[in-house]
Amino acid sequence: MNHYLLHVSLQGKPEPLPWQERLAERKVIVLRAASLREAVQYCRVYKLLLVVLECDGCGAALHEAVATLAATAPEGGQPPPVLGLSAGPLSEGQRDELAAAGLVGLLAKDDPERFIRWRLDLLAALSDLRHFEQARVNVTTLAADTRTHLHDLSQPLSAVLGRLQLMAAKCPPDDPNAAMLRELVRLTFEVTQQVMAIHQLHRQFS
Repeated sequence: MNHYLLHVSLQGKPEPLPWQERLAERKVIVLRAASLREAVQYCRVYKLLLVVLECDGCGAALHEAVATLAATAPEGGQPPPVLGLSAGPLSEGQRDELAAAGLVGLLAKDDPERFIRWRLDLLAALSDLRHFEQARVNVTTLAADTRTHLHDLSQPLSAVLGRLQLMAAKCPPDDPNAAMLRELVRLTFEVTQQVMAIHQLHRQFS
């Protein structure tokens, strides 16, 4: 499955970075936003693997962007982790301030590509695991619903089959409805057999 990474700059459209151009090999699609408003729209539509926010120093606008992005998620999804991307060195105080604002980590534009890819691979693995866990929950729910519907279907089918068999037994052979009743008994019995087969599969794999 594809993953999406959002690269955000508050100063206009961000420039593509060399390591981003090779992310397609890992099925990671890079989206770019030139403002906080545009970034929020992406966060509401896509289940993002990661948001990379360019941060040149610390300021009120950056704090607002971090807090907003860390709290915005698509329907049924979770807010993405937000990493800072610094063009230059940051002091220890600036790092602490950015961490307190909600960043889960910091990258530098000159960080080794291997290190960046390792972090992305780790996030992708965690995302796939969450997807798998959700799929298991959905399958469990589906199994429970199927069991309920099978039970609800079995009782009226048995009643219908019993009445048809009784009517067919009482119907004289020369009655024009006799052949029709025998056919209805046969068809209803076949449906009952199919429901029983589904029951058996359900017990085998649940």
